[in-house]
Amino acid sequence: MLDILELLNRILLTLNELKVVNQDRLWTKQDLLNYFGVGLTTLDSAIISHVTFPKPVKVSQSMRWIPEEVKTWAARNRV
Repeated sequence: MLDILELLNRILLTLNELKVVNQDRLWTKQDLLNYFGVGLTTLDSAIISHVTFPKPVKVSQSMRWIPEEVKTWAARNRV
């Protein structure tokens, strides 16, 4: 029988493998890569650089995006 810590570890590993994104937090560039299923070059050159793509929120020295804005943009642009 699994103890609780081992079970929690397995759950965390599974969630990480599925690349589940917490909807209550801002998305990183890695989250965008996972969401769109594209490579870094495509993300930078065709998506983030698109004139209508949501502007990032600056957090410290990194950029983050509001998930709902990204999803709305993707739906409108059929990405």
